[in-house]
Amino acid sequence: MFSNPVEKFRKLFGIYQKNRSAFDATFQKNKEFLEKLVSETPSDISDTLRNLVSEFYPETRKIYLTAVLPLIEWITPTIIFQGVLANKLELYQKNMQSAKEMLPQILKLLGDKSKFEILCLLKSHGRYNLEIADELHLTPATASHHMSMLLGNHMVTVEKKDGRVYYQLNREALQEIINCFTEIFL
Repeated sequence: MFSNPVEKFRKLFGIYQKNRSAFDATFQKNKEFLEKLVSETPSDISDTLRNLVSEFYPETRKIYLTAVLPLIEWITPTIIFQGVLANKLELYQKNMQSAKEMLPQILKLLGDKSKFEILCLLKSHGRYNLEIADELHLTPATASHHMSMLLGNHMVTVEKKDGRVYYQLNREALQEIINCFTEIFL
């Protein structure tokens, strides 16, 4: 692509012209998704790209969004091509770094037998602190300490009902943790 971009794009557009009817049908089928994708694309370039442009090509002003190469960020002396998914890749990379920093703490939390048992207990339904303490043979203060740790790490949520604070398993957070494990290890 970089050795002879004009020729490569000429071939690409030739393929497009030969398949115009298939392109039109596919475009109509995916129009709603594409419009949403373009509407979510930032109108400005990423900070990383901005720093590169200001250092090497400060006179560059035109930015073109491209779906042809959706992850590309390409700088020329006069224009910038930014893929419509480039910002999502940067966000994904930041989230993966955050997950790698978060997972050891979560593993340590789950490595504590009492906290693990509390989460298992909450799987069926929410409970208040004294119920948790009684069922797991903990003091109310110890149960409260564990709940504070689980709450602070978003593993549980609270719901006030009948003058009591009920702890619920935060299934969305647990699913995110599972997703992080999958992304990192599988």
